[in-house]
Amino acid sequence: MLLLFCCVVANAQIKYESNTGYTRLFDVTYDATVQNKIYALTLSNHIVVSTNQGADWQLLHTHTSKLNSLKLVNNNTALAFSAKEGVYVLSLTDNSVTKFFPIPDPNVEGATDFWISDYDIYGTDNSTIVVNLGIKLDLVNVTKVFYSNNAAVLWKEIYYSDDNNFVPVNKVAIAPGNPEKIFVTRGLGPDLDVYGGLFISNDAGTTWTEKLPGIVLDPIAINPENTQEIMVATGVSLEIHPEYVYKSSDNGESWIAQNITWTNVINDNVLKIVYNPKNTDNIIILEENEIVSTTDGGASWSNKVYDQYAVDYTNGLNASFDPSDDNRVIISTNYYPQVTTDFGATLTQLNLHSTIHTQ
Repeated sequence: MLLLFCCVVANAQIKYESNTGYTRLFDVTYDATVQNKIYALTLSNHIVVSTNQGADWQLLHTHTSKLNSLKLVNNNTALAFSAKEGVYVLSLTDNSVTKFFPIPDPNVEGATDFWISDYDIYGTDNSTIVVNLGIKLDLVNVTKVFYSNNAAVLWKEIYYSDDNNFVPVNKVAIAPGNPEKIFVTRGLGPDLDVYGGLFISNDAGTTWTEKLPGIVLDPIAINPENTQEIMVATGVSLEIHPEYVYKSSDNGESWIAQNITWTNVINDNVLKIVYNPKNTDNIIILEENEIVSTTDGGASWSNKVYDQYAVDYTNGLNASFDPSDDNRVIISTNYYPQVTTDFGATLTQLNLHSTIHTQ
């Protein structure tokens, strides 16, 4: 019997099936043109892809270090992501890395570590980029912002928190249509007499104009159909000022606070603002325990409040609209990505498993 079994095994084609669970996924992002296709980062060093709305996942790209900040770039034909050593661009045509922006030397005495906390890439030629570096010193963290218009061959330092009353930068953005217009939102520094504000430069960071002074700001979003429209929101301010979302319709010259009623929970900070690129009247705003949305460009707002300890929603990190369905949004959170078809009123956890077949 043993001999017969060995002969059968030797002559049979064996099919192995394994289930690999991605226990947590981040920056879940819809493909802009291929229906039902989504990308995501794993907790460690993988980019995964699903072609059926997350029912199954396959490995798309593996890196040597932990990955962060997955974004569609190059007119939605590539994915950008940051790693310890820099920012990469991955072509969606052949899944190859087509560009690498090596991280600039922070040149800070006593630095024990540094990392990319935010970045933005301009246009489709992958030559212009702005990067916000977090830098760890013995007792505190500082930030430096660098700009390059020659694909990181040369970097220009455009902001250093130590030269600006020790106020750190939270987020950075390049204005669509103008590679020399830079936005940086500023956070809460150690000197509580100076903090916050939106810095805007029209000359690639050589000079700055401040808007919304004295307001701690974090996320920034630019309307992809009307680049004159920009939104920013407050970050962690330790209750120095109320929680707000501000909107500009004139390219950042003037700002109007949106009529949104917030609940008070712990940090009371907004983490992400996302426009629907196919219908920019639809906007979703993610807070630590609230999901706020509008379907009329901000004329009215609705919000859903979740328990601060709820597993289904806490600390919304990112959101992506289904290009085939204005009402379907995938929300990435600290725990599990969630799917909503009613702008956060109800949530369904996205499937996090993949079945891999090998012959």
